[in-house]
Amino acid sequence: MKLYLNAAVFFIFANLFSINSYAQARVHSFTKEQSNWMMEMNFETKKNTLNQNPEEGSVLPYGEYENQGYFLFNDETDFNSFDAKRGFLEHLPDSVTPVMFTQNESPEYIQSLKDTFGVFLKDPSKLKIMYLNTGGNGFWARDGIPVPMYYRNNNKDHFLVVDAKYYHDFEPDQLVADRFNALTWSHDYYFEGGNFVANAKGDCLVVNTRPVKQIPNSIFKHQYGCRNLIRLPFKRGIGHADESVKFITEDIVLTDLPSYKEILESEGFSVVMLPKARRRYETYLNSVILEDTIYMPAYGYPSDEEALNVYRSLGYKAIPLNSYSLSNNGAGSLHCISMVYPDDISFNELLQNTGGEEVF
Repeated sequence: MKLYLNAAVFFIFANLFSINSYAQARVHSFTKEQSNWMMEMNFETKKNTLNQNPEEGSVLPYGEYENQGYFLFNDETDFNSFDAKRGFLEHLPDSVTPVMFTQNESPEYIQSLKDTFGVFLKDPSKLKIMYLNTGGNGFWARDGIPVPMYYRNNNKDHFLVVDAKYYHDFEPDQLVADRFNALTWSHDYYFEGGNFVANAKGDCLVVNTRPVKQIPNSIFKHQYGCRNLIRLPFKRGIGHADESVKFITEDIVLTDLPSYKEILESEGFSVVMLPKARRRYETYLNSVILEDTIYMPAYGYPSDEEALNVYRSLGYKAIPLNSYSLSNNGAGSLHCISMVYPDDISFNELLQNTGGEEVF
């Protein structure tokens, strides 16, 4: 009950704050016309590059269930997301650095972000602000921020990010890579980061929507490090894998769809079932792992507690965050509005060199 009282208390402030955002967030889903257009663009890309060999390299995905170091999220607070972002920061593990990105470089606005969100951290100075002058919509961070990978070359691991095209006009990939001293690999297919779920061994799960059907397996193999690509049928929501599946370890996958359970078990995974929420875009799978804490979407239903208990049974401290408006009005949730990067990258050195101040 406390969760929903808090949501009500902060509802007015959250919406007032969103007025000052640099852009208004678009709904997460795609229209039929937008989906058809992406499918056609991906088909043309495939046709024009069919005989080109993708860049070779020993690439492996970053498994989100291990060594989290940076929590990236946008400054916008549409769909009553202020309460969720507040909850992330209040329970943030000490080892994780929060990085809020904005398209508004005004010193007064940046200071207002520090004043508004820093108070939720034990150490307010830990909040870093990243300026991304890229235009468009960065609210759905999971889709537009480049996907983290590892690239092994000459027996050395490098941090790599993969840049796909994003329909919602937000292309910060090279800027983000530069901030984190990461390599960048790009491809010309329209693909959202929320439709990519992987473990550290290279088992990759994508929902095979019409645009994704046009992306060759070779792109997932060479760019995303997929040793085993599993194309799941489109069953729900907007058609992103992070709505319906989640790796907890290399071998344990969560889902709430019996048909997915059957597919995943046939691939040799141990499958744990979560309850279904009630409405089309509501899901308990769209959660975020930071160390031993898991942040789970909550809707005010009895099934919230059942889902929390599943996560707790897996050894996590489970934190429910209100996602009712995010899911039902925005067609997304907690995982969709955030990106997590690993801790073993050179950003630590950058922070130390600046005395802990933002370096962006």
